[in-house]
Formats: sequence, C-alpha cells, structure tokens
Amino acid sequence: MNNHSITSLATDQGDSQLTWFPDEIRVIQDTCALRFLGYQYENGALRRGDCGGARSLAELSRELIDSLAFYQDDLKNFAVFFALQRGLGKWGGERLTKYSNEHYAFDFLFLHLYKREIPTAYQHESYMSQWNNLSAQEIENAAAFIRNSLQRRDSGPVVK
Repeated sequence: MNNHSITSLATDQGDSQLTWFPDEIRVIQDTCALRFLGYQYENGALRRGDCGGARSLAELSRELIDSLAFYQDDLKNFAVFFALQRGLGKWGGERLTKYSNEHYAFDFLFLHLYKREIPTAYQHESYMSQWNNLSAQEIENAAAFIRNSLQRRDSGPVVK
C-alpha cells in the first residue's frame, strides 16, 4: 500500500460532498472487519441465542445502526462490523453514501475496534495476516482520515 497517499489523505479536512472513501482507506477498513469470522459467530453464538434474542447478523446489526450505540460485548461489535462490511460491499449497500446510518456505524465501529484484539477462535487467518502486514502508520492515518470525515453533515449528495 502506498503510505504517502494515505498520509496525505489523513490530513484532509473532509469534503462536504463526500460519498465514498478513497480505496486505500476502504481496503484498511475492509481488512479490519474481515479478520473476524462473522459467519462462524452467527452460526454459533447467535444461533444458540447468546445475544439477547438476536438470531442473525442482520438482527444484531439493526439495533446498533439505529442507535449508533456500541454493545458492551465487543464480539457483538465485531459481528456488526463484519456484517456491515459485507452489506456495504456487496449485499445492496454499494449505493449508500457515507451519509447513511450504515456508513456512520461502519466508520464508528472501525474507530472503536481497530486497536482491539480478536479472540483466536474468531480470527480469519488470511485477513489477520493481511492486517498484521499493514504498518501502524498506515492504520493510524486511515483512522485519522475517518475521524476527519465525521464532520459530514446533512443528508449528503444523492446517488442515482
């Protein structure tokens, strides 16, 4: 990854018409989310009913997206972060702009989780390797860019 481009992005104060993040930032977010074995969590803890009644990633996600309040249990937060990555990347959320509740939740979850460890039982080996190959500076620059982006207001531009 080109560290210079991420460094210059991290100092950007945000664009009032921001619809999506640059690829360099999104790759870091995606890798962070995909290092968690979300489907394994869904098929285990959620199916057993260990998550306060939620039986799917979608049900678990809806509450957090609507409230923008983290769960006390970071496994639940990782599960929602994983589900949002899947949804925003290929399950119909591709057209949502950075002004959607889903993107706000995704960005806030990244900032909440990027420094946290995932229990071994839920680590995706390949994505953990990719995550560990990113430099601390690349990750921190991405986090700075995301923090700066949270200045976005209103409903944002319309994507047709």
